[in-house]
Formats: sequence, C-alpha cells, structure tokens
Amino acid sequence: MFITAEPKEIFHLCEAGAVELVIMDINLPGARWEGQKVDGSMLSCHLKTQWKQIPIILVTAYTMPAEQHLLLSQSGADSCYTKPITDYDAFLDMITLLGQRRN
Repeated sequence: MFITAEPKEIFHLCEAGAVELVIMDINLPGARWEGQKVDGSMLSCHLKTQWKQIPIILVTAYTMPAEQHLLLSQSGADSCYTKPITDYDAFLDMITLLGQRRN
C-alpha cells in the first residue's frame, strides 16, 4: 500500500506496475499535474486514459447521487464512496468487488 498526495508519484507507481487499486480523494489541495491544479476527478481521468484496468474509487463529501454520478462520468472512476467512511465492511466489499473485476 502506498499513500501519496503527489500526482507525479501515482503516475510513477502506475508505470512501474505497482498499483492494483487507487482510492482517490476528490479534494487534493495543492496538487498539480503538468503545471495545473488538479482535483481527484481530473487526476482519475488522466490515470484512466493510460491504465483503464486499474480500478479507481473516488472518496468525496458529496452525498447527493446526482453529484456522485457526475463525478463518475467526468472522471472515468469505477466507483464513488461518501466520506467519512463509517461502514468499513461495505467499503471493503467494494474494494474486493473491484479487485475481482480486474482479474
């Protein structure tokens, strides 16, 4: 498991084949990619253009289904989960399901 707030590092890890799943917060204060500010949705979109097979779960404070649907359609992410994460079993089930889909 790797924890990073640096977009450059996540791309490096993906290139190295070290990533099986990404859990991405929407809010990434100070994150920059190619000289531009990015949020988790934008970064997910960039990741999915090169590594479609890597599942991405967006974690967000947005609770409305319409907002989450929009995030998923814009980002190309595989799933969205509302924070704070309180139902850990359901969250782990989602991770397991996405991991199985990848194989």
